Amino acid sequence: MVLARAGYKLSIAILCVTLAAPAAWGEQAPLSPFNISGRYRIAWSGITLGRINLIATEDATSYSMTIDTKTRGVGAIAGDEAQLVIARGSKTEDGTYIPATYESKPQKILADSDIITLTYDEKGDIKNRLRTRDDDPAWRPPVPFAKVNTARDPITGAFILRRALYAATATEQNEVATKTYDGLRLATMKMIRTTNAKVDVMGEYKDTINVAITRTPIDGYTPKELKKFKKGDPEIHVYFTNDEAFLPVRASAKTLVGELSMTLIGKL
Repeated sequence: MVLARAGYKLSIAILCVTLAAPAAWGEQAPLSPFNISGRYRIAWSGITLGRINLIATEDATSYSMTIDTKTRGVGAIAGDEAQLVIARGSKTEDGTYIPATYESKPQKILADSDIITLTYDEKGDIKNRLRTRDDDPAWRPPVPFAKVNTARDPITGAFILRRALYAATATEQNEVATKTYDGLRLATMKMIRTTNAKVDVMGEYKDTINVAITRTPIDGYTPKELKKFKKGDPEIHVYFTNDEAFLPVRASAKTLVGELSMTLIGKL
């Protein structure tokens, strides 16, 4: 049960936050802004565990995303989760994403709640990192701000990778990568384009681009976390619509105790 819970929580975190290449597109339409208000079903080997509500907005000068995760029913076997992750930032004329704030917290704040808040200056350099329950630095080494400034928070990283991946589909490039920092851990997140796939989305099969996501630890990991990575980090597959909307409609990860999936089931 402990292993199941640990694997479940790790996979949820990766999904939320979170390419043999097909032929290049001859005429690629401009990428649409990342705008979605969707409800995703979380399932473990076909058994519903809960849902994720994802709201992303983007225009020429700003971006934001809220990820609202809630498990219930059978999901309580693996561990109840009711988490909010919220981030926002600005965009430059050339489309560079500059983070302003990032926060990860429970939906219900208690005395012992673990809350992480990151704030950035106008250049996107980190100003403050706050955590209500910090780890022993001898166990989890703090990541120096100089290193943090080589990365972006996971949500900003998602906007960056989505744009880079879409641009790569018009070329022979198979991989895109960026560094992310979630307030604890610094890592390189890589998206690798694989074969296209037909995915059932709300009763309609859609052509999607199947992307494998991997992480490489850099700093801020505990010995226990690094040991898990050496055993093999669960590979995440995310499926983006094969059009200019380029929206994530499904994600999945196989673990020792089954497959965790997240599938778009409707709009909010």
